Amino acid sequence: APACRPGERRARRGGASSGIFAGLNCGTGSSDQSEIVAINRGRVAQAMEIGADNLIGVHQIHSALVATVTTPESGSTLAAGTMTVEGVARGFEATVVVEAFVAGSTDLLDQQIVMAGNFDQALPYSVDLDLSAAQSGDVVVILVRGTVGLETDPGDFSAIPVIVS
Repeated sequence: APACRPGERRARRGGASSGIFAGLNCGTGSSDQSEIVAINRGRVAQAMEIGADNLIGVHQIHSALVATVTTPESGSTLAAGTMTVEGVARGFEATVVVEAFVAGSTDLLDQQIVMAGNFDQALPYSVDLDLSAAQSGDVVVILVRGTVGLETDPGDFSAIPVIVS
């Protein structure tokens, strides 16, 4: 069994980083030394019993404008079938993409495009996703993405896990 399970949080102890990054810094976009970040990522992958190439990083943006998922709750157990996803988001020309996929896979279970907030205003959205292809015990990632329309800006996003019963 993996040493770290979905939704579990671990401390930053045991890392090779020092100074303001002291600990287990895995941020490839940080100004920490890339060699040290690679060592830290290797340690995390080993603790999770996965390959380092399976670690996914994010680019943190400090902003009051975010994409959220309010329904379902993160870590909820849901039956396979149709589920409603709700939250608040903004997107380029008010377009927000909501996707579902089994953790560890890039194959989409479903994808819906909805209208929500525009460039400077996050607004509510609601969409139904079809999880009928998921198997009992699957951890499904619900990913909500808005974009600002610039190639260099990944936009706002939120991701939560749910478990299929």
